[in-house]
Amino acid sequence: MKLFVYLFCISCNALFFSSLSFALNAQSYNNYSSRYTSDANPTHSARISVDGVTASVSEHLNKLNLLNYQYPQQAQAALSLIEQATKTDLLTKTEQLRFELLQCYNLLEQGEYQAAINSAQRGETKAKTFKLDHVRAYFILCQADALNYLGELDKALPLIDNALALAHQYQQPQAIVNALYLRATIDLRIENANSAMEDLRLALDIYPQAQTQTPSWQLAPKTYLLAAMGSLFFSTGDVSQAIFFTNKARADEAAIGKIEYLLLINAALITIHINEQQADDYINHAKKLLPNTNHSIELAYNYASLSVFDLLRNRLSSAEKQINISIATFSKYNHPLYLARAKRTLAQIRFKQGRDQEALAIMDQAIELAKGENHQLDLQEYYSILSQHYATKNAFKQAYEYQVLRFELEKKIAAKINQARFLQFKARANEQAQLTNAQATLARSQRYLTLEQTYALVALGLSLLFISILFFIKKDPKLPPLIKQVAQQEEEIGGLLKNAKRAGYPLSILLLNISGVRLVDLGDLQTHLEHTLREQDKFYRHSLEEIIVFLPHTSLQGARRVAAQVSLSIENWQANTNVPTGIASLQQLDSFEQLIKKAHLDQITKKNRQPSMTNRQQGSD
Repeated sequence: MKLFVYLFCISCNALFFSSLSFALNAQSYNNYSSRYTSDANPTHSARISVDGVTASVSEHLNKLNLLNYQYPQQAQAALSLIEQATKTDLLTKTEQLRFELLQCYNLLEQGEYQAAINSAQRGETKAKTFKLDHVRAYFILCQADALNYLGELDKALPLIDNALALAHQYQQPQAIVNALYLRATIDLRIENANSAMEDLRLALDIYPQAQTQTPSWQLAPKTYLLAAMGSLFFSTGDVSQAIFFTNKARADEAAIGKIEYLLLINAALITIHINEQQADDYINHAKKLLPNTNHSIELAYNYASLSVFDLLRNRLSSAEKQINISIATFSKYNHPLYLARAKRTLAQIRFKQGRDQEALAIMDQAIELAKGENHQLDLQEYYSILSQHYATKNAFKQAYEYQVLRFELEKKIAAKINQARFLQFKARANEQAQLTNAQATLARSQRYLTLEQTYALVALGLSLLFISILFFIKKDPKLPPLIKQVAQQEEEIGGLLKNAKRAGYPLSILLLNISGVRLVDLGDLQTHLEHTLREQDKFYRHSLEEIIVFLPHTSLQGARRVAAQVSLSIENWQANTNVPTGIASLQQLDSFEQLIKKAHLDQITKKNRQPSMTNRQQGSD
């Protein structure tokens, strides 16, 4: 079961194994084999011709988003041709960024991870220059995806959080889906099933909105989300749900090319222990796709995945033949990580053949290759294999030694991830502290300004105005103590959730966006909230622009009524503009983070339903 999860992770977009290119099926995609040529009289939004059909660059790029995942090598060729056709034309800023974003994801699919990181950083810088901050989230995620593959999870996770914050701020469902999917795959790798489940469910809920987003930027195929859900259920032992989601993924119309091959391999690994004949059928179907693979590295990867399947079926001769082809190719093209993983598979074959000394020597080679690339997650897997081998041989001393190595490595990986989370938490605390200081400084400056005006008016003898200003001085603007010590706020929130779960009463939250409220008005707003809400209701500052209101003993329906009252009140402090509000109700297994995710989703759903909603900064030139 653990091997299946490992294989799923190495199969999907920018995870363990490289998602290498698949050759184009000429009958299905002959349009993309045509050359792209510039129009004789190009417009500002460059138009190019494909097989006599003229369309804008944006229309062609829309087609390439999915092609990147299905046939990445062909997508790369198409991107190159578009670049040649439009290099003398003036593209809009949106088209330039979309083009570079698709190039970044194509580099991911080609296994060029360092190049993808460089491309993502350049793209984010250009998005800042163009003042299109909402596009930054997509480039940040491309970089995080590459770092994830390279095993630098401590660097990838903060980037994902940053991208999510931008995506929420600028209402970008596509970026939210991509971020949730990427974070779920990381959680799947480190066996954090509950968090992965929550992210995938949320991503699937948002997906219909992401598909209709305008303009479109970049969106992972829904088939990947469904397949990830299937592998997640399989890792928890729920085979029926694993099969359900895998079949659902395979039924999707996007499941062709490389996507179809990966899904067939996953389906075979799921069914291998419950229906061997069906598993063989899946593999035979996957093998029929191999003639379309004319890239040596891609073919080597496919042989490696087929070898693992044969290993599980105890077809050792076939498994050995296929993995040796992969090893020869990876050695020829100098791919140490792929070579290490292929050697791991060969070592497992040797163990099953009873050739233990050869297997141990090969495992040593795999370990050295993984150390050279600093792939700690791979090393964990290798140490685990050796520990299990020695345990079966009753060599418990050696088994224990490798188990200790694995455990120490696991602690290092966990420490790096925890450190990344801590830095994110600390950054948020610093933001809150800076906000408090800014509020205090603003209050002092306003007080001094008012006094100077008062003295001037006294000198002029305007007694009536003097009395009015004096009254105003005595009524110093109140600044809200919304920012509590982080530890105290966490403790209070944890207590609220714990009490509700223990006693079994409903608890709902309101997530209020107060970005339109002036700092000097926050004190009056807080006073108003204190009088509006019940004594047992609590509210806290969640970020620079958000307040969370906790409503104990309140159902979802009751929370909606409270939200309507509170939102109407807040509108008085921000020029009667709408207050984005998210509502969520606590379930028994919900954590605070999961509750916030639900509220954000509700907030996004409401905003997208507003007919007057305008896309912030999208498509501006």
